[in-house]
Amino acid sequence: MNFETIKLEIRGAVAHIKLNRPKQRNAVNETLANEFRQALQSVSDNKSIRAVVLSGEGAAFCAGADISQFGSELTADEVESYLLERYKPIISLITSMAKPVIAAINGPAAGAGMSIALACDLRVMSDESALFPAFIKIGLVPDAGGTWFLARIIGYSRALEFAIDGRPMSAERCLALGLANRVVRPDHLISEAENWARELAEKATLAIALTKQSFHYACENDLMKTFDMEAKLQKVAIATEDHQAGIDAFRTRTTPVFKGQ
Repeated sequence: MNFETIKLEIRGAVAHIKLNRPKQRNAVNETLANEFRQALQSVSDNKSIRAVVLSGEGAAFCAGADISQFGSELTADEVESYLLERYKPIISLITSMAKPVIAAINGPAAGAGMSIALACDLRVMSDESALFPAFIKIGLVPDAGGTWFLARIIGYSRALEFAIDGRPMSAERCLALGLANRVVRPDHLISEAENWARELAEKATLAIALTKQSFHYACENDLMKTFDMEAKLQKVAIATEDHQAGIDAFRTRTTPVFKGQ
């Protein structure tokens, strides 16, 4: 699959998707949105891929929407449609993918680019990178799921303060608040993310997918409903070959080999 604005590299069980408009700081135009969606769908459908890394080519992770594509003639209804038709499928594919997605945030993640980073399951940041809500600077509100992710990760008050303050948040501050899982030197970023992805690819990835599903459900439901969902998902997990492989390895004190089944 050939792309103009996306690089897709597959090494073993790990796929690495790179946003590839470095001169535009990987700002999302219509072509990138379409190709990003196609790459995500391809990776999601490929059962041999068990973990995914997402990064940006060049100095930025993603500068958000390419506002140069929005002329003065663009109506408010067209902006709404663009968000629903372009960004919503991307966020949905990342969050619903039955495999872990790691964002390797190599530089600024601004606006909708921040939302894309937050949609990923795990985040590794360069110590020179930052999350930048940006919207308030141009009289807009966070979009592409940004309010949902921020409120659930750091809570209402901190999320609101961050969004309406509009200033970038450093990687170290992101780590302290839980917006980042790990912070490393820029020259270690990609290797850190890819090594982590390879580690996850060797685990029971079906169980990871079910756990991911359970946490998303828990964000929207009360304790007892979540309890019931956990029981349903456990019913699925306990019948898998991966579970049996784990039990056999535990009994024989060997290292399990998981097949994602």
